Amino acid sequence: MSYNTVISSLANGTSRRRDMERAQEVFDQMVQRGVRPTTTTFGALIHGHAAMGDLETVRNPPPHYHHAPPIINNK
Repeated sequence: MSYNTVISSLANGTSRRRDMERAQEVFDQMVQRGVRPTTTTFGALIHGHAAMGDLETVRNPPPHYHHAPPIINNK
């Protein structure tokens, strides 16, 4: 199972705060292990925050979202 699958499932499966916290933990673990997030990763996190009504995070993503430049998915 990929990090994107886990993050997407947690962030988009339900709109519960603890699921977003777990999605964030998985994201942090992913980056610590040297796995670069993709635009899909960031999209799942931002979508999860939006679904919870956390528009402040959507408008101003946390600084740690910026420390790992995404891989652009060019399909």
